[in-house]
Amino acid sequence: SCSLGSDRSQSILVHHSISVLFAPFEISIIGGNRTVDANQDIVLEASPVNILELPDTVLSFAWKCYVYGRPCRNEDGKIVALANSKSVTIPAQNASFVQAYVPILFVVEALQNFQVASSSVLITPVFERIPDIYVFVPSFLKRLPDGTIKVDNSRLALEAVSSSSDVEWEWASNSTVDLDSPRTSPLGRFSTSLLLRDYTSPGAVLVFRLFGKFVGGQKYAESSVTVVVNSPPSGGSCVVSPLAGVELVTSFTASCTSWGDEDDPLSYSFGY
Repeated sequence: SCSLGSDRSQSILVHHSISVLFAPFEISIIGGNRTVDANQDIVLEASPVNILELPDTVLSFAWKCYVYGRPCRNEDGKIVALANSKSVTIPAQNASFVQAYVPILFVVEALQNFQVASSSVLITPVFERIPDIYVFVPSFLKRLPDGTIKVDNSRLALEAVSSSSDVEWEWASNSTVDLDSPRTSPLGRFSTSLLLRDYTSPGAVLVFRLFGKFVGGQKYAESSVTVVVNSPPSGGSCVVSPLAGVELVTSFTASCTSWGDEDDPLSYSFGY
């Protein structure tokens, strides 16, 4: 309510409605796209991001899989029912839809407070003895629903992970990123960790592939991650008024308008 000075008789009550919405959350599948030994169980785990923990709220999961764009089916022709949990295991001996070198698309949906987030991963089985490997992505990096990660150009760190200790590693890229340059890639391409700095330009889309094989082995397992390099805000302008003045005497005002970016909200910093 508002009143005129101390006279409470001259007051008015104003009502305003405020809508409180839950912040959106994201989800990814740990490990990303990769090849696996078809003679071993396929284990997948969903990793929620930006989850708002509230009492009496439940995060539910639903998994589906597709081969050649169609739902996975058992030998009896029925659609495969996967566990509705954070992680899912597909036993190697019971998975009739697993075929050598035929990619399987797994999709997970998570539901919380009437909000839905989804993610997918492409798993390619091979009937070879290869290690189970995947690319570990730090949780603080932003992940898109398709598993793509969004980063800036200053630094990127990825980690090779395997349950086996006797694995030889090699990193590769589909771009002009020089993984053999100490300036761009200090640890090189044959390290467990891939560390990149000042490696490309804003807006670039890169695919990094991780290859791993048992020491003395011939067959490589593969895992990959797609990286989108964030672009800066665009479309706006900044002005300073007045354009001239006397130091320590004139007050200057700087303002910026019409800047846009898909990553809201924007923050501004002024200096002189």
